[in-house]
Amino acid sequence: MNNTLIEELAKKVQDEDFTKPMRGNEAQTRKSLIDKMLDALGYDTTNPNICVVEDNAGFQGKGGEKVDYSLYKNGSLVLILEAKPFESSLGGFYKQLSSYFRNKLNPDPKHKLFVMLSNGVEYRFFSDINRSNILDEEPFFVFDLKSHDCEDLKNLENFSYDKINPNAIVEWAKECIKYKKILNKLKKEIDKPSEGFIKIFAEEIKQKQVTQNLKAECKKYLKQAFNELFYKSSDAKISNKLDKIDTLNEKMKVKVVDFFKKAIMEALSSSSHPLTAKEIWEKIEKKYPREQIPSKIENLQKRTFEVVRYKMKDMVEAVDTNPLKFILKTSK
Repeated sequence: MNNTLIEELAKKVQDEDFTKPMRGNEAQTRKSLIDKMLDALGYDTTNPNICVVEDNAGFQGKGGEKVDYSLYKNGSLVLILEAKPFESSLGGFYKQLSSYFRNKLNPDPKHKLFVMLSNGVEYRFFSDINRSNILDEEPFFVFDLKSHDCEDLKNLENFSYDKINPNAIVEWAKECIKYKKILNKLKKEIDKPSEGFIKIFAEEIKQKQVTQNLKAECKKYLKQAFNELFYKSSDAKISNKLDKIDTLNEKMKVKVVDFFKKAIMEALSSSSHPLTAKEIWEKIEKKYPREQIPSKIENLQKRTFEVVRYKMKDMVEAVDTNPLKFILKTSK
């Protein structure tokens, strides 16, 4: 997989001048973005043995239904892709996708088929994970050019021409679906705790009766506990990602962090009130020309946030119950 080309596309979709002609124009979206993404994934869009455009997707190969792309490897159909105009809504196409999937599905269960739905920015991946031969209504994986990390890139590579392994993807997709179900259940419990959950909570605080006050108290503490657990796990997870994706050598890393620590301290010291990560960056941006900022990361506002939150814990703290707003500890 060509990660460099994918990151180039990620920059282009942020460029208003580049994307303006694609809005409402599916053909231009395909030519300017989707074809390039397929190239990055290793599918030769000029080779009709690998990529068939406007492929017949009608029942038993008949009728006027056509899917935008059919992607093959070693003679076997592995992916079909339906394209939509740039950043258009991707909701409401299940019936269409389901029909294409059903009509293109190989009767041999060993030949798994995946469906992609894309508007040039977001790539949604579907298959028949929950019920055999029936396309799932929800995607098991979504890749977003405007919002992705190294883990997303690693998962996307599973669908590349060189790496695609349908059976392995199915097992991974099953894990993704289980995780989403558990996460959704946890979100529901936090927002509206069930009687059974509240009873467990009541036992912990030695309260025998489930009252309205207990329900409200349970909801309050559940949210606080969830936020604490989330931010602690995020600290470790994102810190690990920073170590992996930062391509600078160790000496350069120290230089980058030292610069941002100094600049962040200056920004916070110059303010009489707490600043959000965005406000901190705005102050840095006003004071320092871009060429003086020693970082290869394009999103320097993100770099500011990462340093202030993960590298300056001994110097700053979040305030006002807002984990994105900071103040110097010494300023209390």
